[in-house]
Amino acid sequence: TVFHGGNGTAQDPYLISTSSDLRNLSQLSNDPQTASEYNTKYYRQTRDIDLTASNEQYPIGWSSKMPFEGKYDGCNHSINGLRIASFSPSAQAGETLYCGMFGMLTGEVCNLRLNLSFQSSTLSSGAVAGYAKNAKIISCETGGNLSSTALDTFDGYSDTVSNIGGIVGLSEGCTIEKCTFSGTAVAEGYSLGGIVGHCIGTLVSKCTLSENATIDGKKPFVGGIAGRARGCSSLEDCLVNGRIGVYNGNYVGGIAGQLTAGNAKNCVLSKSASLSTNGNHTGGIIGAFQLNEAGCKESVIENCTVYPKIFGGQNVGGICGYMSVSDKFTDCTMAIRNCVSYGNVSATSYYAGGIAGQMTTYGVTC
Repeated sequence: TVFHGGNGTAQDPYLISTSSDLRNLSQLSNDPQTASEYNTKYYRQTRDIDLTASNEQYPIGWSSKMPFEGKYDGCNHSINGLRIASFSPSAQAGETLYCGMFGMLTGEVCNLRLNLSFQSSTLSSGAVAGYAKNAKIISCETGGNLSSTALDTFDGYSDTVSNIGGIVGLSEGCTIEKCTFSGTAVAEGYSLGGIVGHCIGTLVSKCTLSENATIDGKKPFVGGIAGRARGCSSLEDCLVNGRIGVYNGNYVGGIAGQLTAGNAKNCVLSKSASLSTNGNHTGGIIGAFQLNEAGCKESVIENCTVYPKIFGGQNVGGICGYMSVSDKFTDCTMAIRNCVSYGNVSATSYYAGGIAGQMTTYGVTC
């Protein structure tokens, strides 16, 4: 076997014990001749692995054509010093490359302590996975220095999208639970989050941005947990203790920069957290709460608490900076319920409020 034991089944997983095991997994997962076999197997890490003296390596399952569909259980062990290589191979026709320990993840990663670094120029980058679809990421802790210079086209925002997260860059239909980011994440483009850069139809629960973490954005959609949350995503029982700073970017929130057709419940921006921006649509929980997608009968910010002061440009609120409902969705409702903001709220321009900076509705009562 190319690993330290096992046969890759749920009952007898492949055993990952050394840097060579990880490198072999990366190589096998990205080789068209072996990817379909090794990307569907079960893996169990048996000890802490130190990669500080090792060379860079490519993500496991680096592309949309060869995603990792199996299960990787870290068993509460660590991987320290992992450096993700900048891509030298070019994408083939119909293929997208992603950056993270796992490139594209459609399986499960759990119980992993990961310290890594990368400087990505690809769309969607995250410590655990660049892009996760219908995947589970449970009880993972990440740290290190994550940087994205990607300026790509996505969802109508031309040439300015990064999608970078402390756990996942872009998630769709996923469960991300009990995860913590304690490193530094920097993005040149849109959509930066402490846990996930951009989530669609995803449950993010019991996740934490630690006190040592820094989220540093230069474009819109920045949040302590999620940069953007769409498609009936739900952010629940999350805690932000770290620093969120945005230079000249709008849509900034302690929990999420933008929330559309989804929920934020039982979330806290703690006393140790800080949020600084001169941009518009800034909120202690949600920067902009905009019901402009179908699929959710009710979208709500509920039982959330904000302790620090909130400062921004225009539309600044202790809970939500800007709140709006499209007239296309008159059968849907949105609300802010049972929320508390203790700090001062100030705006350099128009509209500052203890709960919401500005509320704009079209035929719907909030």
